[in-house]
Amino acid sequence: MKKLLLLLAAVISIGTAFAQVPQKLSYEAIVRDSAFVALDSVQVGIKLSIVSDTAYMGSALYTETHMPTTSANGLVQLLIGSGTSTDTFSNINWADGPYYLMTKIDPAGGTDYSIQGATKLSAVPYAHYAGSATTADTAGRASSLNFRVSYQGDSLVMGDGSALILPGLSESNPSFPMGFVHCDPANLTIIETVTSTTGEIWMDRNLGASRVADSSTDSMAYGDLYQWGRSADGHQCRESDTTSVLASTAASSPDSAWYGKFIVLEFNPFNVNDWLSTQDSNLWQGVNGINNPCPTGFRLPTATEWNAEIDKWEESGNKNSTGAYNSPLKLPFTGYRDISSGDMEEVGSIGYYWSSSVSGDYANHISFASTAANLDPLFRAYVNAVRCIKDQP
Repeated sequence: MKKLLLLLAAVISIGTAFAQVPQKLSYEAIVRDSAFVALDSVQVGIKLSIVSDTAYMGSALYTETHMPTTSANGLVQLLIGSGTSTDTFSNINWADGPYYLMTKIDPAGGTDYSIQGATKLSAVPYAHYAGSATTADTAGRASSLNFRVSYQGDSLVMGDGSALILPGLSESNPSFPMGFVHCDPANLTIIETVTSTTGEIWMDRNLGASRVADSSTDSMAYGDLYQWGRSADGHQCRESDTTSVLASTAASSPDSAWYGKFIVLEFNPFNVNDWLSTQDSNLWQGVNGINNPCPTGFRLPTATEWNAEIDKWEESGNKNSTGAYNSPLKLPFTGYRDISSGDMEEVGSIGYYWSSSVSGDYANHISFASTAANLDPLFRAYVNAVRCIKDQP
């Protein structure tokens, strides 16, 4: 069975009277297969839960189930608050938010839910709260919304990982590049930021990570591993297939022999060790750089920016993995894949992160262990983790 993906969206119902707080939410989801082809006229089982945290450790505030059939475009449309449930939707106190909408799906149309996704409902509770606000100031702040167009163009998505459709409203907000392959669609990387001690704004987790690290050895925070300069075509997935076919072009398409595969090669210190047959030093340069895998408005950090972070660790007396994790970036031990075999190495003991800076035939990366942190050149065919930095005007 093909792996399925969900593009999720929720929209506030419009009541007959604006003074009333709506008690149902319109929910839409585009159901696609792993090639992003919409599933046509397929009955699916969907379980929707409103929870108070992304760890889902506590019980859900509200849960309901549906058995919709997708449209010709893979669309399902539901009303949250009208499904099969033993809970009471109107009992949710939106003022206690933010809340998260957890979606589970059974592509066979039953209740064997094998796919899971989550969306932050930042605006939904505040919109409800605005409906019952006692002052104009509270309602005004509660109704302040930001939007972006989803990268597939299916919907308008609300800021900070929320997913809302309000037709006709759109402005720029982070989204992943077109064609970005998510290695774990059930645990998508949420685009949240953190300000480091240098004053720079970074993503608070690695690309491909499902959460911020809670330790240096938190496997859910390791994220994906990229060959320098490559797009997020799936090669970065830790269990991706390998190939010895060098890429003839930096562009990757499903027709390429190397598409979605980690390109392995025999280590030879006397030759350029690159995944490209003709080396290209113009990749990953800046927010509009070729193959930049970061969300819109983000890019790979330069060697200078990484050095500035390491200097801060040194100032605190921890120019090592302790400084890396104790910093606001909370960088974990990512490990890497062997250049000739594709085997995982040093996972949980050393962290490796790319910069966008080239150094001759190499590219600069940082590495840290319990003893030290360094910035050094490395063959571009190696794979490192990626932590994105926000592009500053």
